[in-house]
Amino acid sequence: MATLKDIISVFSGGSVLDESRLSLMASGGFLESPRYGRASVGQYFRATNPTFGTGIAAGIVTGFVATTPLLIIQNPATSSVKICLDYIKLMNTVAGASSTQAHMGVILDTALRYSSGGTQLTGNNVNTGSANNSQAQIYFGAVTAAAATAARLLGRDIIKTQAAPCWVVGDEVFIKAENVDTPAGATNGTATAIYPAPCGPVIIAPGHSFLLYQWNIANATTAPSWEVEIGYWERP
Repeated sequence: MATLKDIISVFSGGSVLDESRLSLMASGGFLESPRYGRASVGQYFRATNPTFGTGIAAGIVTGFVATTPLLIIQNPATSSVKICLDYIKLMNTVAGASSTQAHMGVILDTALRYSSGGTQLTGNNVNTGSANNSQAQIYFGAVTAAAATAARLLGRDIIKTQAAPCWVVGDEVFIKAENVDTPAGATNGTATAIYPAPCGPVIIAPGHSFLLYQWNIANATTAPSWEVEIGYWERP
């Protein structure tokens, strides 16, 4: 007689059915968050700044420039997986001088765009019972990117507007992929706050790149610094 796991296992692919299949198989038949389904089969990863409490300096960027992203996530051409972005969390550790408004942009490109600079982050498997290593190449901070090849502009946000300095140490920016709802949240203020910035689904195929841009109007002398946390899964 077929079990629930047997029935669910016939579904595959990138659909909602696949997320349900993973969750049900991982939990013995109880529906859980899709993250636990991915984690249970060794496909979910998180990356952070190397030292808790120590931020990574961004570049001084006062407008959108295609070669100066804050973050690049690359999927090597030899990879056998797709990288599916879940979320990005930024925590301010240095406010940066003189800026009055903070902007964000999200781009995908069909080339490996990393050139130099920034800090390379390591994606760690959240399942201690899995030996799977992340394929993602992640660079954060004062990053220099190669020129665009076939850029796809996916997301845009004005995160915060505030008299200088725009950022406050302790401010957080939470960028949620897949979600396109605009949650209630702060847009300015001198007290620390969480600034939501939904960006919609993001999938990085082999040989391609994800680029997150943040520019700070009128920033000079001292750039903002950030701790960072990134959640994502990798699937065949």
